Amino acid sequence: MAKMIVGVYSKNISFTENKTTDLYITIDHENLYFSVKNSTNGQFVAFEHFKSVADEKGWNPLFLFTQHNSKLIHLPFGNVFFVWNNARFILTKNVAKQTQVYYQQELNLVHGVNNNDEVFFNAINDDLILAYSVPDQLINLMSKIFPNGVWYHYTEYVINKKIDNHALICLLENQLCLKITKNATTHLINYFPLEGDNQNIYHIMNACNHISLDTHKASITVLGYDEDSHGFVKTIAKYFKEGQVAESDEHWDNEDKGNCPNNIYTTYLIY
Repeated sequence: MAKMIVGVYSKNISFTENKTTDLYITIDHENLYFSVKNSTNGQFVAFEHFKSVADEKGWNPLFLFTQHNSKLIHLPFGNVFFVWNNARFILTKNVAKQTQVYYQQELNLVHGVNNNDEVFFNAINDDLILAYSVPDQLINLMSKIFPNGVWYHYTEYVINKKIDNHALICLLENQLCLKITKNATTHLINYFPLEGDNQNIYHIMNACNHISLDTHKASITVLGYDEDSHGFVKTIAKYFKEGQVAESDEHWDNEDKGNCPNNIYTTYLIY
């Protein structure tokens, strides 16, 4: 069976009426993260993390366990957002009158052929489109639980963090998502596997060098930092002018700072 890793709830969340709260369900191949945000004041009020176990992988057992053990999944919410966290995406030019087939071809060219998933494409601005594909099985499971949920890709929220001359590192379970901005433009957003410290540092610094970002004049922000697991962060921070590790209580309900998830979950409080 799957298992529940974390469940934290503010004293300010109502378990009977939640029309003023929004639910963000972040999902990858092994994890479900429920982040509940107050749409009035922008503070988070609940968080849950469910994970598949080694001998029972797949979304079906994960969803079955979640439906019986989540305090949040059956509540009413103002809005529900499905956030697919997967490396199969592209950031491409916004070309008028393009279709799913067009973006499917671009995804196949960059990531290899996969014509079975459903393609979504969302406008980032007048110039850029973010296109990604989601497995049909996952779409069917999510829509059964929340028929009105809307699909997004995790990198859309990463892109929306508007800090110039900056590297943003979102640390995930087995990978990191890196965004680099320079001269008010997003020059790179990509996933890299989490490997040894030297390899992680190489990926980040090589990406900065590739776009000629002078790190000594740039800043860095890290989400999802764990001191025991992410030793490379302290090393790489020395290459930047200034740096910040996001704390959970920066995002959590002001009335209940003591009841917030661990800092490793700031990655899922980005919304």
